[in-house]
Amino acid sequence: MAHRALVTSPLRGPGFDKLRRLVDVVYDPWLEQRPLRIYDADQLAERIDAEEATVLVVETDSVKGPVLERPLVAIASTRGDPNNVDIAGATAAKIPILNAPGRNADAVAEMAIALLFAVNRRVLVADRDGTALLSLTGLGAAPDGYDYEAWVVPPGSATPRPAGTFAGTERIVLLSRAAPPGSRVAVTLEADGGTERPTRPLRLVAERAP
Repeated sequence: MAHRALVTSPLRGPGFDKLRRLVDVVYDPWLEQRPLRIYDADQLAERIDAEEATVLVVETDSVKGPVLERPLVAIASTRGDPNNVDIAGATAAKIPILNAPGRNADAVAEMAIALLFAVNRRVLVADRDGTALLSLTGLGAAPDGYDYEAWVVPPGSATPRPAGTFAGTERIVLLSRAAPPGSRVAVTLEADGGTERPTRPLRLVAERAP
């Protein structure tokens, strides 16, 4: 029987390459959705049915109840503690559970150090695929009727591209656009909901090293 894996966890590297060689893979990571998407158990069960999946790889989705009634041969939770999975229910259904101890231990330590610097400085934390978190301090809440809008200026370009709006009270903002190496990130104050082009001068807040 040929198996199909539904993968909603962000994955890359040789392990993922091997999974692709072993089974048919439907790759739809939650972190790439805007707004971010986390399935509840009913939604995940419907998605499993739609994809006819027999292998499930998740990070944040809820794996319990109706999910465990599907004909799954394995469930992988890409977390050190698979607390999004009903372990007892999966065991009763005879579905093996895999997890990833220590998966992001180095990243957590690095983020902690970065956030220490972020207390007094503006920091852009970016993954290799360009996913970026902007840490801002001292900005203050946007006035009524306005949002702050982040912009990514790609390397070699002078054209800012919209990367999401935020209220200004956040310490950490997830950019909705990738920031590849060499990018500059800026912020403007815009009318509620943002705009496709900045209407005010850009305020450079961070730059990613090439």
